[in-house]
Amino acid sequence: MICPVLFLLFGIPSYFMRPELYIMTFIPYYVMTLLLYYNTMRTRHYSLSSVVYGIIMSSLFYPVFMSATISGLLNRKTKFLTTPKGKADKLAFRQLWPWNLMILLNILAIGVNIPDWYNLSWPIYINMIWCTYHIAILLVIYRLNKVPKLAQNPLYAS
Repeated sequence: MICPVLFLLFGIPSYFMRPELYIMTFIPYYVMTLLLYYNTMRTRHYSLSSVVYGIIMSSLFYPVFMSATISGLLNRKTKFLTTPKGKADKLAFRQLWPWNLMILLNILAIGVNIPDWYNLSWPIYINMIWCTYHIAILLVIYRLNKVPKLAQNPLYAS
């Protein structure tokens, strides 16, 4: 998620190869990965919308993955926390800082390049598309950040 931002703001490329070669390898890899994932989930009777929802959810959990990776690399033990049953709460805006920061960085990266829209190169256009995609994915966190109605769920009925 950070590579398009680094390229658009600072000109730091995430790869050093011809764009045609990158596209010729990336698109088949991405399509095959999605098809394999979808076919695997379809054998377990998941719908396409459930698969898309799962992809979005895994993208939103990057702060958890990053903190787990850093803890593992530093050989630091962390506690496994669970939410008490029957209790749910909404996260405060400041607790969403990793997502807010990434949204702002992506918006900034796009905004910096919009004034030169007609003079830009293809790599900049492609990275702006990636930033737009990341913003769309990251904004889902606000839709998910609500207090669930536990009483309506049959698992919590008394």
